Amino acid sequence: MKNRQKIGLLIAVVLAGAGVWSELQAVAPTTLVSKEIDFNTADFNTFAFMNENGDGTAFVLLNSLLDDGTIAAAFSFAATPYSISNNLQPGQSGNGIFSGSGQFTMNGVILDPVTGTETPAVISVTLTVTNADNVSAYMQQGVYPLNNPVTGETMIVRQHSIGNQAYGYTAGSISISADGVVVKEATGEWGNVSSFRAHLVQRIR
Repeated sequence: MKNRQKIGLLIAVVLAGAGVWSELQAVAPTTLVSKEIDFNTADFNTFAFMNENGDGTAFVLLNSLLDDGTIAAAFSFAATPYSISNNLQPGQSGNGIFSGSGQFTMNGVILDPVTGTETPAVISVTLTVTNADNVSAYMQQGVYPLNNPVTGETMIVRQHSIGNQAYGYTAGSISISADGVVVKEATGEWGNVSSFRAHLVQRIR
């Protein structure tokens, strides 16, 4: 697996029981060229990623501990609107310095971890990766059961992908707004950009 510890770090992955496949509806297989951008602070108190689905939507996640102790959170299997770009291409040489950016806006929450109170908010996230110079090729293959903690929707994805990634330990920056007010900014953190070709077979509860 490429440098995607986020699957373990960022998502509460729920393993479905053997009988769940009979309850799922298949989605037509998809072959796509996709881009991805990832961000982590060194203390893992803020992490985010965006991954294109190839149909005009993106798989996005944000979890950020704010200065007042609350948590800004947003999650969607199919977020829109969004934008994402980078100058890395699948199959590109492993030499070079690469950059990218991404932005999404969606309904999320501000969570008080003490009281459990969730306050709805429109969350906007801007991710930037600059001068990422740790470049490598990767191939990813496997079956990933995922659960949307907001809607309870279960998605099981069988994926084969091949491409390139570039990361830097101080290449990432993030800006987070809630209802139009900036609530978190960070720079000089871990950031990653990826470009890959993928074949996906999805089943959704």
